[in-house]
Amino acid sequence: IWLNRSQLRALPTDLPDKVSEFECEYNRLTSLKGCSEYMFGSFDCQQNQLTSLLHGPKYVAKSYICSHNKLTDVLYVQEQVEFNFSCHHNKITTLVGGPKRVGYTYSCQDNKLTSLEGIAICQSIDASNNLLSNLHDIHNILTFPIANIDLSGNPIKSHILGLLMMRITGQII
Repeated sequence: IWLNRSQLRALPTDLPDKVSEFECEYNRLTSLKGCSEYMFGSFDCQQNQLTSLLHGPKYVAKSYICSHNKLTDVLYVQEQVEFNFSCHHNKITTLVGGPKRVGYTYSCQDNKLTSLEGIAICQSIDASNNLLSNLHDIHNILTFPIANIDLSGNPIKSHILGLLMMRITGQII
């Protein structure tokens, strides 16, 4: 289903429950009410006016993209996202309650995060340009191997030694 750039303020009420892809980006949506429940491809609702992911899909087989909205949290996202989870360029202050596993990259840059607590197990993290001022207990939060982590643009001033206690196989930026 492709509902891109349609100036929608609400989703149609007659959408099927199961679809291959669901794209509703670049609209004026304030709610996902009426959204299809099962996507056998990716779900993309970026560039809207969403403040919550309530009524979003129950299952997305590939990537879940909710960037460039007005979200303050990532509640109501399924526990496992098979490919990428992108929630960048929002107003997110916490990752607690979001997905538990992401297959590849968790992109949460350009938000208002002060901690990475609640971030999903994933291969790569982009948490650049947030409000992370210290990395206290980072090694206890990120207990899984990481390929790459981007923390650039954060005002980090303390507890960076926790990064040395992590298993990072790629780059720390």
